[in-house]
Amino acid sequence: LLFPGSEKAWNRISDHSTASNNACFQLWAVLNKNIQHEIFNIANGDLVRFRDLWPKIEQYFNIPHHEQILNENEPQIKLAEYMPKHKDVWIRIVQRENLDEKAFDHATWAFVEGCLKSANDRHGDLSKAHRFGWTTQADTFDGFAQCFDRLKQLKMIPS
Repeated sequence: LLFPGSEKAWNRISDHSTASNNACFQLWAVLNKNIQHEIFNIANGDLVRFRDLWPKIEQYFNIPHHEQILNENEPQIKLAEYMPKHKDVWIRIVQRENLDEKAFDHATWAFVEGCLKSANDRHGDLSKAHRFGWTTQADTFDGFAQCFDRLKQLKMIPS
Protein backbone atom coordinates (compact mmCIF):
# COMPACT_ATOMS: atom_id res chain seq x y z
CA LEU A 1 0.00 0.00 0.00
CA LEU A 2 1.62 3.20 -1.18
CA PHE A 3 1.85 5.88 1.52
CA PRO A 4 0.61 9.10 -0.08
CA GLY A 5 2.82 11.44 1.94
CA SER A 6 6.45 12.50 2.11
CA GLU A 7 9.31 11.01 4.09
CA LYS A 8 8.92 13.75 6.70
CA ALA A 9 5.22 12.91 7.12
CA TRP A 10 6.11 9.20 7.32
CA ASN A 11 8.52 9.80 10.20
CA ARG A 12 6.91 12.63 12.13
CA ILE A 13 5.21 12.06 15.47
CA SER A 14 1.51 12.87 15.52
CA ASP A 15 -1.51 12.39 17.69
CA HIS A 16 -4.94 11.33 16.53
CA SER A 17 -8.31 11.29 18.20
CA THR A 18 -10.89 8.69 17.33
CA ALA A 19 -14.57 9.57 17.19
CA SER A 20 -15.29 7.25 20.11
CA ASN A 21 -12.55 8.89 22.20
CA ASN A 22 -13.93 12.34 21.34
CA ALA A 23 -17.44 11.23 22.32
CA CYS A 24 -16.24 9.76 25.63
CA PHE A 25 -14.36 12.97 26.41
CA GLN A 26 -17.39 15.12 25.62
CA LEU A 27 -19.61 13.01 27.87
CA TRP A 28 -17.02 13.13 30.64
CA ALA A 29 -16.72 16.92 30.30
CA VAL A 30 -20.50 17.48 30.36
CA LEU A 31 -20.88 15.34 33.47
CA ASN A 32 -17.95 16.97 35.31
CA LYS A 33 -19.33 20.06 37.04
CA ASN A 34 -15.82 21.39 37.78
CA ILE A 35 -15.05 22.15 34.17
CA GLN A 36 -17.79 24.40 32.89
CA HIS A 37 -16.69 26.89 30.22
CA GLU A 38 -13.23 25.33 29.85
CA ILE A 39 -11.44 24.61 26.58
CA PHE A 40 -9.41 21.42 26.10
CA ASN A 41 -7.28 19.59 23.60
CA ILE A 42 -8.28 15.97 23.14
CA ALA A 43 -6.34 13.14 21.55
CA ASN A 44 -5.95 9.41 21.97
CA GLY A 45 -2.86 9.85 24.13
CA ASP A 46 -0.59 7.59 22.09
CA LEU A 47 1.84 9.40 19.84
CA VAL A 48 2.33 7.52 16.58
CA ARG A 49 4.32 7.68 13.38
CA PHE A 50 2.84 6.63 10.05
CA ARG A 51 5.90 4.41 9.53
CA ASP A 52 4.60 2.32 12.46
CA LEU A 53 0.89 2.68 11.67
CA TRP A 54 1.05 1.95 7.92
CA PRO A 55 2.17 -1.71 8.15
CA LYS A 56 -0.77 -2.34 10.51
CA ILE A 57 -3.13 -0.80 7.95
CA GLU A 58 -1.60 -3.00 5.23
CA GLN A 59 -2.11 -6.03 7.47
CA TYR A 60 -5.70 -5.04 8.29
CA PHE A 61 -6.56 -4.99 4.58
CA ASN A 62 -4.45 -8.09 3.88
CA ILE A 63 -2.26 -6.12 1.48
CA PRO A 64 1.33 -7.32 1.07
CA HIS A 65 3.87 -5.01 2.67
CA HIS A 66 5.18 -2.41 0.25
CA GLU A 67 8.61 -0.88 0.85
CA GLN A 68 8.10 2.87 0.61
CA ILE A 69 10.36 4.97 -1.63
CA LEU A 70 9.85 8.41 -0.17
CA ASN A 71 10.90 11.90 -1.15
CA GLU A 72 11.92 13.99 1.82
CA ASN A 73 9.42 16.80 1.19
CA GLU A 74 7.16 15.80 -1.72
CA PRO A 75 4.29 13.32 -1.38
CA GLN A 76 4.39 10.09 -3.38
CA ILE A 77 0.88 10.86 -4.61
CA LYS A 78 -1.01 14.14 -4.67
CA LEU A 79 -4.38 12.64 -3.77
CA ALA A 80 -6.48 15.67 -4.73
CA GLU A 81 -5.13 15.40 -8.30
CA TYR A 82 -4.67 11.63 -8.58
CA MET A 83 -7.94 10.29 -7.24
CA PRO A 84 -10.41 12.18 -9.48
CA LYS A 85 -8.40 11.04 -12.52
CA HIS A 86 -8.87 7.42 -11.42
CA LYS A 87 -12.54 7.42 -10.48
CA ASP A 88 -13.15 4.81 -13.21
CA VAL A 89 -11.13 2.34 -11.13
CA TRP A 90 -13.45 3.04 -8.19
CA ILE A 91 -16.50 2.42 -10.39
CA ARG A 92 -15.13 -1.01 -11.32
CA ILE A 93 -14.51 -1.82 -7.65
CA VAL A 94 -18.05 -0.65 -6.79
CA GLN A 95 -19.53 -2.94 -9.40
CA ARG A 96 -17.40 -5.92 -8.40
CA GLU A 97 -17.93 -5.50 -4.63
CA ASN A 98 -21.47 -4.07 -4.63
CA LEU A 99 -20.40 -0.85 -2.88
CA ASP A 100 -21.88 2.62 -2.55
CA GLU A 101 -20.71 4.54 -5.62
CA LYS A 102 -21.23 7.89 -3.84
CA ALA A 103 -18.60 7.04 -1.23
CA PHE A 104 -15.93 8.33 -3.60
CA ASP A 105 -17.58 11.75 -3.69
CA HIS A 106 -17.66 11.92 0.12
CA ALA A 107 -13.92 11.37 0.35
CA THR A 108 -11.98 14.50 1.23
CA TRP A 109 -8.78 13.93 -0.72
CA ALA A 110 -7.51 17.49 -0.23
CA PHE A 111 -8.02 17.19 3.54
CA VAL A 112 -6.03 13.93 3.72
CA GLU A 113 -3.34 15.46 1.54
CA GLY A 114 -3.22 18.50 3.82
CA CYS A 115 -2.88 16.31 6.91
CA LEU A 116 0.06 14.53 5.32
CA LYS A 117 1.84 17.72 4.20
CA SER A 118 3.07 18.77 7.61
CA ALA A 119 6.66 17.76 8.21
CA ASN A 120 6.71 18.77 11.86
CA ASP A 121 5.75 16.65 14.83
CA ARG A 122 2.15 17.44 15.73
CA HIS A 123 0.53 16.73 19.04
CA GLY A 124 -1.71 18.64 21.38
CA ASP A 125 -1.03 19.20 25.04
CA LEU A 126 -3.38 17.06 27.14
CA SER A 127 -2.03 18.24 30.50
CA LYS A 128 -5.05 20.46 31.23
CA ALA A 129 -7.46 17.57 30.64
CA HIS A 130 -5.27 15.39 32.85
CA ARG A 131 -5.28 18.02 35.62
CA PHE A 132 -9.09 17.91 35.57
CA GLY A 133 -9.06 14.10 35.84
CA TRP A 134 -9.23 12.80 32.25
CA THR A 135 -7.14 9.62 32.16
CA THR A 136 -8.56 7.71 29.20
CA GLN A 137 -6.24 6.64 26.41
CA ALA A 138 -7.21 5.06 23.11
CA ASP A 139 -5.15 3.04 20.66
CA THR A 140 -4.93 4.93 17.38
CA PHE A 141 -4.72 1.85 15.18
CA ASP A 142 -7.74 0.31 16.95
CA GLY A 143 -9.58 3.53 16.10
CA PHE A 144 -8.62 3.18 12.44
CA ALA A 145 -9.74 -0.47 12.47
CA GLN A 146 -13.11 0.46 14.03
CA CYS A 147 -13.56 3.12 11.36
CA PHE A 148 -12.66 0.68 8.56
CA ASP A 149 -15.07 -1.89 10.02
CA ARG A 150 -17.86 0.68 9.97
CA LEU A 151 -17.02 1.77 6.41
CA LYS A 152 -17.29 -1.88 5.37
CA GLN A 153 -20.71 -2.18 7.04
CA LEU A 154 -21.84 0.91 5.14
CA LYS A 155 -20.52 -0.58 1.90
CA MET A 156 -18.16 2.33 1.43
CA ILE A 157 -15.03 0.15 1.17
CA PRO A 158 -14.59 -3.52 0.20
CA SER A 159 -14.74 -6.21 2.89
